[in-house]
Amino acid sequence: MLVSRFILIVLLGLAVCHAAWGQARQPAAQPLTREAIKARYLIYFGGYITWPPHAVPDPKTTFEIGILGVDPFGDHLQVFAGQKVGGRRIVIHQFDTMDQYVPCHLVFISGDNMAGQKETARKRLQDAVDQLAKKPVLIVSETPGFASQKGAVINFVDNVQQKQIQMDISRGAVLRTALQIDPGIWNLPVVNRLP
Repeated sequence: MLVSRFILIVLLGLAVCHAAWGQARQPAAQPLTREAIKARYLIYFGGYITWPPHAVPDPKTTFEIGILGVDPFGDHLQVFAGQKVGGRRIVIHQFDTMDQYVPCHLVFISGDNMAGQKETARKRLQDAVDQLAKKPVLIVSETPGFASQKGAVINFVDNVQQKQIQMDISRGAVLRTALQIDPGIWNLPVVNRLP
């Protein structure tokens, strides 16, 4: 009994030393950028929002994300392509204008402008809202005021003072789209409820 206890202690000590040594060899984790945080939120929305079955052509097997305008995420979002959320494979589309739109669960309206592009984020959002009115599409933007005044369901807000990304969520826009949002999302400290 004493020998087995001694062996257990030695093995436990070796495991702790191995874990500590392994962590010491790991490079320090880099802080997440604003783009990386926003990209992760887009993916998380796939698990907290329920879309009607007719939202996209293949609703049971894919989770379709569209980026309208410049893709500000780069690899931060592309790394999720092909992975699964809610049992569905993530597919990412990028289109410059709504003329190129393919059915998506979620459309992110980029606040950035392409070089030489005349279309602004405000114009892209208006085109998206006009085309997707009353359709079950989660419109997400990153331009101030878009959720409260322009029709986006969720708007990312950079809170520089608190060093965090917050979200404005428009209840009216949620009702217009017939999406069902998990009640837990309203309780997140980074969510601002809008009418």
